[in-house]
Amino acid sequence: MHKQEAERHRTEWHRRAGTARRRPRRLISPAVTVRLLRHISAPTTGKRPIGANPLTSRETELARLVARGCSNADIAAELFVSVGTVKTHVANIQAKLGVANRVGIAAWTWETGRATP
Repeated sequence: MHKQEAERHRTEWHRRAGTARRRPRRLISPAVTVRLLRHISAPTTGKRPIGANPLTSRETELARLVARGCSNADIAAELFVSVGTVKTHVANIQAKLGVANRVGIAAWTWETGRATP
């Protein structure tokens, strides 16, 4: 069997099984995300109420680091915890805020005035 024919068979099998290969999602660089959020978020002047914070103080601290564009490894080093602990906190924050990803966390942090430039 030739390579092309074998690949065609694999592709057909995946299609029928519902496991067709999909393109990986392209993510925006954390640095670009931070610059964008800084640009679109109005700076807080103390006049806008922050509102209730559904996060613990530790989760808020972590959300600020996410909003700054820090990676999980960077956050782990900053907070003296494991990368696994950071991932757990990120997942808990996403659930509490009802957001799908780190960009949602960063957006919430900037929009509520909890992020610092």
